[in-house]
Amino acid sequence: MATIERQPAPPTDAMPARPPPPRRGLAVGVLLGLAVVVLVAFPIAARIAAGDQPVPPPPPVALAPQAAGTPGPAVRSVPVLATATGAAGRLAPTPERADLERTATALLGPARGRELARLMGSRERTVGGPADVVGFTYGEVPPYPYRYRSLERILGALPGRPSAGQVQAATALGAQLLVGAARSDRHPNDAPIAFALLDRARAGGACAPQLDLLLVVAAQQAPVVSQARLEAQRARRVCPGDPTPAWLLGQLRFQTEDPAAAATFRRLQREFPRSAAGWSGEADVLLHRAGWAPPGRAFGARRLIREALARLQRAA
Repeated sequence: MATIERQPAPPTDAMPARPPPPRRGLAVGVLLGLAVVVLVAFPIAARIAAGDQPVPPPPPVALAPQAAGTPGPAVRSVPVLATATGAAGRLAPTPERADLERTATALLGPARGRELARLMGSRERTVGGPADVVGFTYGEVPPYPYRYRSLERILGALPGRPSAGQVQAATALGAQLLVGAARSDRHPNDAPIAFALLDRARAGGACAPQLDLLLVVAAQQAPVVSQARLEAQRARRVCPGDPTPAWLLGQLRFQTEDPAAAATFRRLQREFPRSAAGWSGEADVLLHRAGWAPPGRAFGARRLIREALARLQRAA
């Protein structure tokens, strides 16, 4: 007979434990409880929220009241011509090259006037290049005010303190060259020649050439704010009662995203509270900040827009 050998039973601790039965009843109870809480709490929360509606808008931004009176001085359109006293006159016209040569001849004499006319009429950049700027070093800002080797001898005919007639002629020539440089790049020497002429014309302490020189510095392709600040200070001294210098400086700071732009316009508001220049200038800064506010700062942007609106209303 065949015999069957019994195998020993495996030890109890070697057998896997059975998982406990799922506790479905408990889970269903928890879910039902949460549903009841939501059903009870939602109407209460909705009633509370509805009780707070509508949310009244915040009060409008109110500026300090201003006494009645005539409007303050307006910002000038630049570049300007000089009057007989050197004060800022009318806006410089679009230049005619023949007129520029006649003005240069009247200012410098026939020989040097013709030399300057050739530089003004050139289609090549021969004035103001790196090799032409006195003291230029690559990677550094050259000494200021700029001096150009190609103009030193030509403009050397002008005295250190020009006469009233020379101030008028040099300012007219420089201002018209600025207009020409802004309208076309056909004559690349216009801007540096204008700077050199205005730098000499302002030596007599006249307002018009100083305003135009500030425009040159503020409008150059890579403006240096420290230079513009220096020229704005000079313009404030020789152009008393004129908001144009501070406004030009504020615009430069605004366009270069200088944080001091708003402070510049606020100072202009204090000096000329009845002029629109400072109020509209700060409004531009506030609207720019609102436009670039991050998506999560919508309420802050709205506040900036309301601040700007109040200033625009004051400017109007």
